[in-house]
Amino acid sequence: MKRYALCIGNNEYKFLDPLKYAVSDAESVSDKLKLLGFEVDCKCNLERDELDYYIASLQDKIEKYDAIILYYAGHGFQVNNQNLLIPIDYNDNDDPRTADRRGYPINAILDKLEGDVKKTRIIILDACRVIRGYRGDGYGFVQMYAPQGTLVAFSTSPGQGSKESDRYKHGIYTKCLLEHMDDVRITIEEMFKRVRTALANETNGAQISWEHTSLIGDFMLKRNAIYDGMNYSDDALSDGNYIFERGSSVAPIVRDLKSHTWNVQALALDQIIKIDFSTVNFDDLFVLGRNIYQAACGNCFACIRFIENFKSNNSIPFEAKQHILNGMVYEIYYDHDGKLRYKLKYNYANDVLSTLELDSYLECREFIESRLCDESRKLFYIPGQDNKVDIRVIVEELGDAALITDIIHDGRSIYYSYYFHRKVNVDGIKESEDSQRKITKITFESELRKKMCVPSGYLKVEYDGCDISQKRLIVPSYEYDVWSYDNDTDKGES
Repeated sequence: MKRYALCIGNNEYKFLDPLKYAVSDAESVSDKLKLLGFEVDCKCNLERDELDYYIASLQDKIEKYDAIILYYAGHGFQVNNQNLLIPIDYNDNDDPRTADRRGYPINAILDKLEGDVKKTRIIILDACRVIRGYRGDGYGFVQMYAPQGTLVAFSTSPGQGSKESDRYKHGIYTKCLLEHMDDVRITIEEMFKRVRTALANETNGAQISWEHTSLIGDFMLKRNAIYDGMNYSDDALSDGNYIFERGSSVAPIVRDLKSHTWNVQALALDQIIKIDFSTVNFDDLFVLGRNIYQAACGNCFACIRFIENFKSNNSIPFEAKQHILNGMVYEIYYDHDGKLRYKLKYNYANDVLSTLELDSYLECREFIESRLCDESRKLFYIPGQDNKVDIRVIVEELGDAALITDIIHDGRSIYYSYYFHRKVNVDGIKESEDSQRKITKITFESELRKKMCVPSGYLKVEYDGCDISQKRLIVPSYEYDVWSYDNDTDKGES
């Protein structure tokens, strides 16, 4: 999920009482949102034209991001029944009939952010303060309503003021907000309830925050803890663009796993048990799993051992193991753009898929099955299926061995040359011993299971043509492969 925030703080008013802490409020909220994985712009002491420019830019952001936050600290009040944010060049002595052109109507912000209701828009307003204890002129904001997909949070209830504190060097509302922004595994609505409780306690009930929401679904600032299910973000599923939240304990592990240096990768795995699993988000663990499998496919022995011993690894909480396993399974099937691989990463798939078949990992099987259900024609096996994969191997006696002339699945040939994407040239293999590789039945079925990405116990092979009980099998000396129906590229033999 891509998330963006614009934080604005106005202190230096030219014609109104200046404020002390609006700028520090905006800067502190900006820093907190960066830690929570937001891309953030923080702008301070804006005149009307500047305020208009930066708020207008949100129209472009809403197209590119899944969630937008606008945080504002400064003067704000209502004139002519309109709620206004006040730029630093606002003159209260000018004609009140032009106030909406000199201030910035909040309804205009809501209009600019209209669009896809599946996206999240949050507006947080710490306004209505003056130097003597209130932001604004004491009028407060009038009640208003948020359109669908939007939450508007006010630092006060209608008609109240919003206090600053010399003790905290913040607005009291923002001080309470900062305390709860990184609370783990709570919806944004629950977070604001906690802020309201803290604010009421701080002010002895003199200031009560207020929100109106029409959000669709749940939104969390501190998102994706390991107990929150398996609804991974698009960025994790297409992890080529994945950005870790600042301070993530998983980020340096993944960085080192990408180093292609085996000893660095091995040391990175040792850091997994040091992760704070009570706060880590599941996107990070999912991406970690992807990179462990990728490093194993790059012949990192430590990562291979990690996969082989994953079932019995008790140093990682089970809930965390689920997300790591999902990442490893997903890496088998999908590339860094989130697209199904043309050729699956079958290198260590047997260990991963065998773990996935355990009863305790039912939820993980359901996750990957839901992703692959539309790809069934391109795959021989989908995790969770009950039936075995039936294969018929056609063999022909050749000297003291048996030449494999075809491999049949669901009535059609799947026996191809890996390099040329053509049917295996059986006649060429017969004519040249250099084109032959002799292997045992056990080795052949192990190779076949890998190439088909089918775990142990789920492949049933029958042989037809000659008795192979005392014979080795002949396959091409070059790499051969098997192709499912939708990958059929047969243009003749090569």
